[in-house]
Amino acid sequence: MEQENAHRLAKLCGMLGSSHDGERAAAALKATEFLKAHNLTWHDFVVRLAGTSGATKGDDRKPQHWSEGPHTDVEWCRAFKTECWDYLTGWEQQFITDVLKRDYWPLSAKQREVLLKLRDKYGRAYA
Repeated sequence: MEQENAHRLAKLCGMLGSSHDGERAAAALKATEFLKAHNLTWHDFVVRLAGTSGATKGDDRKPQHWSEGPHTDVEWCRAFKTECWDYLTGWEQQFITDVLKRDYWPLSAKQREVLLKLRDKYGRAYA
């Protein structure tokens, strides 16, 4: 997420502490719409926020994310298993477990499609 967008979202989140019900509701709606427009969920946002907790104020560098390393499908599956297992849904965990247990590469077209969706969902470098 670009810095300007992050500041906009932070401003909206700050309004969630308003003492006015309508202002809180409007801020929550706008923040949710903002996340949807950037193909994010609140879960994605919180996970990204937690992943940047080591950055210092004014530090514009992106922290390196584990997903910058894997290059092959098997490396991606192993990285999901070791690096972000707790963030995967039960179904996603079972998919990765089954693919690794099967140990037959390359993946089928459908399996590859699922893996690509997982990479899009969890493998983006935090902004």
